[in-house]
Amino acid sequence: MQPKTADQVWSTYLIECGDGSIYCGVTNDVDRRMRDHASPRGAKYVRSHGGVRSLLRAIALPSKEAAMRVEFWMKRASRARKAAIAAGADLPGSWLEKRGKAPIAAAAAGMMMIFALGMGGTPAAAQATGPVSSEMVSNAEVFIIDGDTISVHRERIRFLSIDAPETHEPRCEAELVAGLRAKEALRTMLVQARTIELRRSGRLDVYGRTLADVLVDGAEVGAKLEAIGLALPYRPGYAAKLARARHWCGDAVEVPPAHQPFYRQ
Repeated sequence: MQPKTADQVWSTYLIECGDGSIYCGVTNDVDRRMRDHASPRGAKYVRSHGGVRSLLRAIALPSKEAAMRVEFWMKRASRARKAAIAAGADLPGSWLEKRGKAPIAAAAAGMMMIFALGMGGTPAAAQATGPVSSEMVSNAEVFIIDGDTISVHRERIRFLSIDAPETHEPRCEAELVAGLRAKEALRTMLVQARTIELRRSGRLDVYGRTLADVLVDGAEVGAKLEAIGLALPYRPGYAAKLARARHWCGDAVEVPPAHQPFYRQ
């Protein structure tokens, strides 16, 4: 077997931007890519975050697909995880494994999920297959968006198993009140938590959010919210979405059928 030439070796690289944030990319020529980032050809993210401060690490991988797979997971990791890997920590083994849909097909997978929902099917994102990765985070790293969605270092994470009442576009006042109570209950759980674990499913919903179970002190948050009446089990499809809306607002509420393709919320 002939050895690979320099332009055949693909790498996932990490650079520190001028504002201290960490950017991840893929290239088969690290030096050229660093020159690109110093010019208008570089990534928009890097330009808008103070340019390149330094190359932190370039990780040579066996193929372009492997490099893109690592980039996919790296961009969903916390800053602490990125910094540890940049300092030389090993990559999680799960990042190197092929699992169902490859990250490079993520956009196509999203379109297929929308199509399946429109046809009355079950979106792949709603099917739990066990945790692909697990990460411990501190409560200081978590930003609460609503009762079933959080953000950790800009990664939006949607709870896999439940649907909390809406707060951004509630169908009635009762749902808004319940949604605010769910958000506050979640905040209390996270503030008081000794440990917070993210168990990512390895899948995204049609909005690009990571689907995951979140555990507080070993107990699944969704189940706790459901137990106190502030969330319902998630079921896919328009009929299930309508049933959840009517649970909070009564039988008179309607959900526009035109929105059916987007019901993995």
